[in-house]
Amino acid sequence: MTRTRSDGNHGTEGEWRSLIDAVRGAGHQLDAAAYGQVWELFQRCTIDRAVLDALRRSAPEYGGAEYLASVDGEGQVIRVASNLLARFEEQASRYPEFGLWFREAVPVPQEGRTLLIARWLCHLAGFRHQTVHLFLDHSSLPDHTLVQVRGLSRADAPGCYDLPVAGHVEGLASVEETLFKELEEELGLAPASVAGLRALGQHEQRTLGAPCRFNNVEYAHVFCGRLTQEGWLRASAASPEVAALALFHLDDLEDALARTPERFACGLSGSYPLYAEAATVGRC
Repeated sequence: MTRTRSDGNHGTEGEWRSLIDAVRGAGHQLDAAAYGQVWELFQRCTIDRAVLDALRRSAPEYGGAEYLASVDGEGQVIRVASNLLARFEEQASRYPEFGLWFREAVPVPQEGRTLLIARWLCHLAGFRHQTVHLFLDHSSLPDHTLVQVRGLSRADAPGCYDLPVAGHVEGLASVEETLFKELEEELGLAPASVAGLRALGQHEQRTLGAPCRFNNVEYAHVFCGRLTQEGWLRASAASPEVAALALFHLDDLEDALARTPERFACGLSGSYPLYAEAATVGRC
């Protein structure tokens, strides 16, 4: 693991090294030991402003509104023990800002509460969480697929090529709900704009340390489909997180991935093998 930049006596990864090690030891899942290390880091942040400032520099998403479920290696949501929930409730009542680190959630149907983890904390510590990835082929041009250029303000991989649609599964939302939400948010399209939608599979993707600042462990659900003619005409960079859209011939895309991998976000490069395999048995 590569250390982040030092800022005097603070700002090195050593401030949360114990947390990263605990999460790794827990299989990148939320358990009592990992939670305890989070609480210790939070306490250091409340005592020493320099630690909090260093944390914010290393976790640029700090304070964001997204909370993600911790999942196991099969993508199943972790249900935390009742005593851990009680511990969080007591600590959050004394320190409301701890609500920027965790949030309580109740599944539907109500089969026991669990804790969600702030997105920034997942990326700082390496908690496994779910994402959706969608490849979209052109409506009529064979062997052409849509690619987005990530916005320059993105915390990770700004300006790089990425999947046309991708995103985190927030809270306890379903994979399908997330897929269609991201389709509308990123391209301004309704579900009917995609024909032949099908699941390609799942895979775990880890980006730990340099060159990415994040300790990112994703359980990615990968899909592909083909834009309808109307969908192709209506697709746009609807989100400020999307700088532009591009159309690649598959041969050119595969060549660019091999020659200039640094120009591609890890989501596209990580899920591309599943998409390429699907191409050998028929287009999406």
